[in-house]
Amino acid sequence: MTRIPRLNPGCDVRTLPLTSAESRLVARIDGAAGEVDLARSTGLSESAVTAALVRLRDLGAVEMVEVASAPTQPKPAAGVASQSPLLAPSDPTPPWDPKELEEDVELDGERRRQILDAFHRLDRYSYYDLLGVHELSDKKQVKTAYYAVAPEFHPDKYFRKRLGAFKPKIEAIFTRLTLAHDVLTSRERRDQYDEYLDQLRRNRAAESVIEETRQDAAAVEAAVLEAAAGILEAAKAQAPAPEAVRARVQSAQERREALARKLLGGKKLPPRSVAASPDQPIVYEAAQVDPETMRQRYEEALATARREQVVRFRESATAAVERKDYAAASNAYRIAASLAPDDEELQALSDEAEHLAAAGLAEGFLKQAEYEARQERWGEAAMSYGKVCLGRPNDAKAHDRVALCTMKMPGGNMRRAVEFGRRAVELAPTVAEYRVTLARAYIEAGLEKSAMAELDRAEELAPKDAKLKELISQTKVQAAQRKSK
Repeated sequence: MTRIPRLNPGCDVRTLPLTSAESRLVARIDGAAGEVDLARSTGLSESAVTAALVRLRDLGAVEMVEVASAPTQPKPAAGVASQSPLLAPSDPTPPWDPKELEEDVELDGERRRQILDAFHRLDRYSYYDLLGVHELSDKKQVKTAYYAVAPEFHPDKYFRKRLGAFKPKIEAIFTRLTLAHDVLTSRERRDQYDEYLDQLRRNRAAESVIEETRQDAAAVEAAVLEAAAGILEAAKAQAPAPEAVRARVQSAQERREALARKLLGGKKLPPRSVAASPDQPIVYEAAQVDPETMRQRYEEALATARREQVVRFRESATAAVERKDYAAASNAYRIAASLAPDDEELQALSDEAEHLAAAGLAEGFLKQAEYEARQERWGEAAMSYGKVCLGRPNDAKAHDRVALCTMKMPGGNMRRAVEFGRRAVELAPTVAEYRVTLARAYIEAGLEKSAMAELDRAEELAPKDAKLKELISQTKVQAAQRKSK
């Protein structure tokens, strides 16, 4: 079975606050194309299509229908290895420094590129992607795929070779592939991972709505200008053509002359003034539509078009708030507010919706961060916990977790760890555990004196906590060892 998105006939997508990417995707959904086909036809990445479909499903615009595929999915034999992106051709613009190729190691140029590409691609892909298998692949297929890909990066393959900085990269690749195998061949761990993937996609879909607001606002403003210009062109089209104006002027002049002759008893009229001559351009120019009038008409048309768009997006935002889709509400309110910058009430509603969107995202990012931390993916966990803090600026635990994960990640930014550790202590000054975290961050940042002060304060706060005492003792040993180096 495979999943195919189909439009919900009971939903009017025109009333939904869709991003430009989502609108493009909706136009391509025909009930037969799968996610890969939609990615090709829209120019979006497969991950972007997946994230957009998750949001469209939540909005009620589409439903995912399982349809019969091939009777049995092909077993990932020799061909599976080529499906893994880790063995795909090098990126045209690789995300690594070309100088890394110059290191004196016992690896040929092509192998170096393969290792560097694979290492820097690790965090881009899901475990399914890494092994080149489908989310419906069974345990046997996962194992077959693993044994087709993993040997290319097994450390034993490079036994006794001089590898330099490539050695830890090879080990990291093999470790991630093995983790993917272990997770996907365990029913319980795979279920947990699938839940994580679903949450990840939801988070990305919500983020994409917020991130595309500027682009969407520019498109709406362009539509407003186009509408106003259309009204102006229509007004110009109603203005009389030069020939008609000239004819009316000449006709009026002839009537005046006839009346004058009658009043003068048929006497000869004095010579016509230059201004009365139909050959003078000034006659036509005087009959033209006043430029100031046209400017006023354009300004009125512009104001009308803006009001209509403000009403439209405000209604969309209100509907989004009612269904608790705060990301969409934030997007719609911000577009409306950009069209009416002097509307204080609208600006306040936009700020509130943005706050609710961040708070709503926080719960999803917390689930994502907790899973990443359990998997010891410290860099990703630090980023996810950081997004929790954006929605929950007064959550001391989330700030503490950012500091902890940052310290555990290779090459972590210790200034960032100290910053979040301090904030956690500010928010919860009586929690000894947070002070120990801050002390550890101080040690990593080379601020031993500040670290000792935090440890002393932690001991005062929890004098009978044996576990905490042990942690404090270990931290003091760590500080002493660092100082002696």
